[in-house]
Amino acid sequence: MKKTKIWLEILVLSMVFIIGCASISTSNSNIWLKYEIPPSSIKFTGDVFMQTKLSDGSICYVFQDNDLIPDAFFYYNILMQDFGWRRSGDDWIGNSYSRDYKRGSMYINPKRKVAIYFDPTDGIGIFRVRVENNTNSN
Repeated sequence: MKKTKIWLEILVLSMVFIIGCASISTSNSNIWLKYEIPPSSIKFTGDVFMQTKLSDGSICYVFQDNDLIPDAFFYYNILMQDFGWRRSGDDWIGNSYSRDYKRGSMYINPKRKVAIYFDPTDGIGIFRVRVENNTNSN
């Protein structure tokens, strides 16, 4: 009986840990989702060049929107702060908990409806995100 109770406690704790560590991304998530994408896949025509399905069934569409260009560093600063960095003069200061970005990756924030691309050659790009919510009521 005692062994069964111990195994049950281990199972429950394991399930809590696994569920707690799962990444849930919904259309209202204010988190930055990372997707590796080669520069040749980026399109500057205004057409959708990337789409991804979120865990709630919503679909994010990424495309160029020239109206966002003046706001590029506004969103870049938000991303860096969300990753745990703070601005000090011209430098970003972090700690061991600060998240680094990866060159050649697109970071999508469904709630803000923007995406930031870190080009492998040191540039950044800003893109619009359109989110279509799952209309299925399964």
